[in-house]
Amino acid sequence: MSVDIKVEFLGGLDVIFESERYHKVKLNEKDDGSPLILRDLIHHISTKMIKDEKDVCVFLENGTIRPGILTLINDADWELEGEEEYELESGDVISFTSTLHDLFYVSKLGQSAPEKTLARPICGWCKCDIEM
Repeated sequence: MSVDIKVEFLGGLDVIFESERYHKVKLNEKDDGSPLILRDLIHHISTKMIKDEKDVCVFLENGTIRPGILTLINDADWELEGEEEYELESGDVISFTSTLHDLFYVSKLGQSAPEKTLARPICGWCKCDIEM
C-alpha cells in the first residue's frame, strides 16, 4: 500500500529543494510489506528530493535530521510521535523547519567591556545576508 503525504520545508530549508516549500510525496509499499516509517521518508528526501548532493549535510547529520531542524508530524513534535519510527499514514503533514538562521554580533571597538552590537544580520548556516 502506498502513502500520500504532504512535506513542508520552512525556515529557509526550501533553498535546497529548488525553493519549493510544499511537496506532495507518494511513497510506495516496501518489498517486505512492513509499514512505511518516517525514516523511509527521510531516506527518500535525502536521495530523491535534494538535487545537489553537497546540500544533504544541511538537512542530515549522522544519518538523521540535523540538530536545529524542528520536525513536526501533523503539528506535533516528532519526539512525541516516535521520531524516525513513526508509521506514516496517508494525509500526514510532515514539516521540517530550520531554526539555524540567527544573527551574528560583533563587539563595539573602543569599549572597556565588550558590548555586543549588531554588525550585520547573516545566516547562521549558509552565511547569506538576511534582509531586515
